[in-house]
Amino acid sequence: MTGEMPSDGGGTGGGLGGGTGGGGSMNKQECTLPGMRESRVNDPQKLITDVRALLFDAQGKLYVLDRYANPSKGRVLVFSAGPNPAWEKTFGEGVLGNVQDMTFDGQGRVHVLERGSGIGEESLINIFQADGAHAGSWKPRFDGSNGITSDGQGHLYVSTENIDVFSENGVFERQLVPAGSISAP
Repeated sequence: MTGEMPSDGGGTGGGLGGGTGGGGSMNKQECTLPGMRESRVNDPQKLITDVRALLFDAQGKLYVLDRYANPSKGRVLVFSAGPNPAWEKTFGEGVLGNVQDMTFDGQGRVHVLERGSGIGEESLINIFQADGAHAGSWKPRFDGSNGITSDGQGHLYVSTENIDVFSENGVFERQLVPAGSISAP
């Protein structure tokens, strides 16, 4: 199936190499990008190889955070809404590296978390406009961040050993700590 998601999937992810949400199955032979002549291709540019997160936007489009190639390179693939999603666009190539997670903010922008994977490699949050244009980046307080989510009301939550709360522009606001207490900066 060129440019189409498998019809036996569903939900918003999970069980797909680190995605978020629940249910679905996908493998290299089932989901390929345009320009592929047959389903058994070993070109990582034309395959979804290491799904890290899945999200649906308000219009029902599917955003797939994919880590491909070695060393790690990341990208966001966008598929149309509806029962037979088709590939529409890719963004983040050349900007994203060791991607870990993504979320939408209240403005409809996509925030992609890159996880620092070793000494000297820092975690980074890249911001993309809805059209895929890179809008900037910022660094969370700690390296090795694992996840990111938004409350849709101006706050981003980034998980490390605890949970740090930031504005949508990366300004640290507070930290959630065990026992439910909140500490101010």
